[in-house]
Amino acid sequence: MKNTSTIDPLHYTHIGLAEPRLNDSPVVLIHGLLGMGRNLGALARSLADDYSVYSIDLLNHGRSPRTSGMDIALLADTVVNLLTDLGIAKAHFIGHSLGGKVAMAIALHYPDQTDKCIIADIAPVTYAAEHNDLFAVISAIDLSQFSQRAELQAHLNQQLNDTAVIQLLLQNLERSTSGWQWRMHLPAIIASYDALREAIHLPANGRPANCPCLFLCGEKSHYWRPEYHAQAHALFSFAQFHTIAGAGHWLHIERAEQFNSKVADFLAVADG
Repeated sequence: MKNTSTIDPLHYTHIGLAEPRLNDSPVVLIHGLLGMGRNLGALARSLADDYSVYSIDLLNHGRSPRTSGMDIALLADTVVNLLTDLGIAKAHFIGHSLGGKVAMAIALHYPDQTDKCIIADIAPVTYAAEHNDLFAVISAIDLSQFSQRAELQAHLNQQLNDTAVIQLLLQNLERSTSGWQWRMHLPAIIASYDALREAIHLPANGRPANCPCLFLCGEKSHYWRPEYHAQAHALFSFAQFHTIAGAGHWLHIERAEQFNSKVADFLAVADG
């Protein structure tokens, strides 16, 4: 574990059951790069009748603490530290994109704290640096030049050709006494980007995770390829795979009903 003693606890929200049902674990939702816990709000609400659900803002995202840098291991450690503070000994982890990598790291390095693991549209591989153009666009924005949210949205529409990413950025926008500001800590995210793109590896003891694990991918997404199955199986002995038809990378939004149903079914199946 990295030294996290100087980092304040992560921000989170809780909905659903006040306490998990007997012999079940709470659900922890982990968002992707540039996101925040609310991004998985539809999934959280769909699970709230049956589970105690925690939606976490990762380090340097949303309302969580800011640091100068981070990597997957630190993100995993700070999530586990929060759960320890909350008295949660074991949880189901569901992560989308970067959050999926964090969930993988938790399952591998904290097996005793992991019940089931669901990974949404990300593989345990090193990805190309495809966000650099997006970072350049965001970094060039002078928020003081925009008085209304709609003005920034119009600007982003001219700069970017991805409605989902534009909405993600607009959710990050908040007004302070001095004007608009970003919720995410962009300098730390950019400085850490190479580390966050890296593959997930076995822990030092060389043991793969033996928890039930489901990899969900979007049929139209480029984040998952058939050859990634082997890497996933090398890390997760009981990995299962399912493709959400018609969905891209934002499968939890584009095909929310199918995605939420598959998650609920996997969580409901008794182990063994």
